[in-house]
Amino acid sequence: MTTDYSVPTKGFFKSLFDFSFTSFITPKIIRIVFGIVIVLVGLAALIYVIVAFRANLVLGIVTLLILAPLGFLFYVIWTRIVLEVVMAIFTIADSTRALAMQGGALTPPGYLGPQAQWGPPQSSQRAPSDWNQGAATPATPTQSPIEPGKGQSTETPTQAPAGWYPDSTGEQRFWDGAKWTEQTQSPG
Repeated sequence: MTTDYSVPTKGFFKSLFDFSFTSFITPKIIRIVFGIVIVLVGLAALIYVIVAFRANLVLGIVTLLILAPLGFLFYVIWTRIVLEVVMAIFTIADSTRALAMQGGALTPPGYLGPQAQWGPPQSSQRAPSDWNQGAATPATPTQSPIEPGKGQSTETPTQAPAGWYPDSTGEQRFWDGAKWTEQTQSPG
């Protein structure tokens, strides 16, 4: 069972007049905007061809065969890039909302999920983009064990030294250099 953490969907007009901005209209109309831009750029290219033929036959042919198609492609590609950036921003917003609704702001390296399953801490700091990906080790082919015998390697390519590390409950858990222990203490 999966939970949908995306932005709530409302009808177009409800979203349009949503002063709390909890429902977006841009993802709903972006295809239409792209279609309108293609039509308008196509009409502009046609007008340029007609104007060029009225000015000079050679200029008209050059515009018809070279300038208008290149201009059309340039503006369509540029519009597509801009709209993809806009959609990427909305995708980031959806992902951020989903993460927040799951109750998981950035979690410390080694944390594997809400069931308090931990892998060994890493001696090398991982980038925040690697957090919440379920990997207990840096991007290597070898994964740390969650449960031995479940098809995962028991090797750990890099291990942090023994010490106290934060766990999912907000307490500190002791890493003995090879595995997590049952010892916990309050942070501080």
